[in-house]
Amino acid sequence: MQTIEAVPSLSTIVRILLASPEPKAIARGPELQVVCNEAFATVFGVDPPARSGTLRDMCAPLWAQLEQLVEAAVRRGESGVLDDQLICRFRNGISEEAYFRCACGPFVDDDGDSTGVIITLTETTEQLLAARRTAALRDIATAAASARSVLDACRQSLAAVARHSSDIPFALIYLCDAAAGTAHQVATAGLPDGGSYSPNAGDLSSTAIAPSWPITAALKANEIVVISDVIERFGVLPSGGWPFAPRCAVIAPVTSPGGMVPDGALVAGISARHEFDPAYRAFLELVVKQIAAAIAGGRAHEERERQTVTRAANRVARARRQERIRAMKSRFAGALEERTRLAREIHDTLLQGVTGVALQLRAVLPHFQAAPASAVSTLSSIVELAEKTGRDARQAVWDLRPVVLGENALPEALDITARRLTDGTRIAVRVVVSGQARQLPVEHQTAVVRVVQEAVSNAVRHAAPREVRLRVDFGSRRLRVVVSDDGRGFTVRDDFRSYAGHWGLLGMRERATRLGGAIEVQSLPAQGTTVTLLLPYASTAPELAPGLGTEGSTPTPASSHTTPSPS
Repeated sequence: MQTIEAVPSLSTIVRILLASPEPKAIARGPELQVVCNEAFATVFGVDPPARSGTLRDMCAPLWAQLEQLVEAAVRRGESGVLDDQLICRFRNGISEEAYFRCACGPFVDDDGDSTGVIITLTETTEQLLAARRTAALRDIATAAASARSVLDACRQSLAAVARHSSDIPFALIYLCDAAAGTAHQVATAGLPDGGSYSPNAGDLSSTAIAPSWPITAALKANEIVVISDVIERFGVLPSGGWPFAPRCAVIAPVTSPGGMVPDGALVAGISARHEFDPAYRAFLELVVKQIAAAIAGGRAHEERERQTVTRAANRVARARRQERIRAMKSRFAGALEERTRLAREIHDTLLQGVTGVALQLRAVLPHFQAAPASAVSTLSSIVELAEKTGRDARQAVWDLRPVVLGENALPEALDITARRLTDGTRIAVRVVVSGQARQLPVEHQTAVVRVVQEAVSNAVRHAAPREVRLRVDFGSRRLRVVVSDDGRGFTVRDDFRSYAGHWGLLGMRERATRLGGAIEVQSLPAQGTTVTLLLPYASTAPELAPGLGTEGSTPTPASSHTTPSPS
């Protein structure tokens, strides 16, 4: 026998609905008269719970979204759902932001006909706020991850905060300057910079940053301070898109991870749509931690950059120090080589000459007694030797310092040097200068004089030339000095050190190399010798005006003379 299940009567269904803890309502009839429980009435701010009235009037804040679902349920018997609908309910003295899932289904009477709609509300506020605040925290962390300084970290953090004004309508960051005893505002969100409610700086010794943010109190207590009279203090401040201005704000110390003393403080507005409950407080504490981490990251990046700059500076200083040491060693080696050369010159000329004079005088003494007439020729050769020794001595003394540089320009100094070296000989000297004359550093001028001195001296001593030609060419990038003769010539070896006992060529090359230049020597037996010095200019060498022409112009003789033979 078939069992017939009893169908609940309408009155029973209404009693079940009214007893449900979930917000529920039934709307029936042409005007959709409402019967709802207390939870449903509370959501829409109807107190005490209404037992009558139309659905349109009771659900007025939501009716624009709800109307189509209600019509589908009543006319076509279809069910529908609206997710996360905002209903600002009045609770705890504020119009509170709340979100609900609205489910609409047809209400069927005892005859099985759809005569109305059943509405069930399920609150989703906590889930939606949690997702929204998690997104805000993630955005702040992402924005500050690329911060290159503490200031950059603060500004990027509040730029991200400004994109989530539903939970933080406005914000300020103040950083402490312990040495100066002040706090400086470095970033804002939602507030103009430097206004009466966002002063740029304040004295930490006072109880509040002007006009009335008690930042000092929050820093000393190292805990969040709640300001509950924001409107009374500042008037209407930005509300973050809500129609009501924030009534509360918090001041939270910002302390870097592992730190003991706060780096600064965050001033953050509290949404007028929410009570500052534990969940809201926990969210703001996480925001503060994200900002503190960003500041620590910015400080670490600053330290890395300082270390990079310091390492680079140390490398430069070390390179300069090594360069100075190399220069000192080079100068010392040059001075030592010069002294060695002079010692050899004095030994080979002055001392040997004096020794020769002494030996010949000792040899001629017996002839004065036995045959005075035969001693005349010997005495004559002794006189010649003594005169040559005197000239060598003067030359050695002059070699100690090219004094001509202090009295003359470089071309004239080279001319004088060549003439002094050929005094008392039949050698003709010709000097040609071309190009725009430049004032070279003393070290460069000294090197040029020494090279010319050595080249001309070698020609006078060893080549027996008829003429020595000196060409000075001031090019656009370097100085070119050529000393050539028409003397005996010799076979040039690649290694100048192979000329045992003769250090002139090696010394010239070392002088040129030390200043970034080069020496070229060309010679063949019986075909003369050409010594070329190529020396780059120093970067600070100015041009002289007026000059002696331009590079590539026709060479103009600066001096040209033939030294007469001794009478």
